[in-house]
Amino acid sequence: MSTARSYVSGTSDAALLGMTIGEALESIEEIKTLITDGRDAPLALLDQTRQVELKLMDAREKLSGDPTRGDRFENDAPSISSRLSNALFGSFGNSYGPTGTHRKQFEIARDEFATVADEVKAVIEDDFETLKTALDEAGVPWTRGRKLPTLDRIPR
Repeated sequence: MSTARSYVSGTSDAALLGMTIGEALESIEEIKTLITDGRDAPLALLDQTRQVELKLMDAREKLSGDPTRGDRFENDAPSISSRLSNALFGSFGNSYGPTGTHRKQFEIARDEFATVADEVKAVIEDDFETLKTALDEAGVPWTRGRKLPTLDRIPR
């Protein structure tokens, strides 16, 4: 695969991972609302939900950076997305292709992406699934991403 295609593919993969994290965080918000709005859900589920949320937020920060640092005029460590953007768009203006710095930025981003993608996969497939099961067992109303309720679970 050509260097430019690798850079574009890496950028697309990062965007897809960001969307996956975003969707999971939206589901977490729905779950937190159901737990805190007076439903008969055990508050321990709120702690479990928060732990999943924090792991996803950490992954999002590694992927996209801390959105609040710029607001406070603080420097931020380069995120995976910023490294990929540097490698992709920085090489567009060069007639001789990507420089060594662009290649290094891409290599770092690729390695960090693999780690973050594995972390997100583990959180979604293990921690989030465990949370969903606990929500079902506690009788918390249905939210996106969970199995549809069966007749034996629908209150009469």
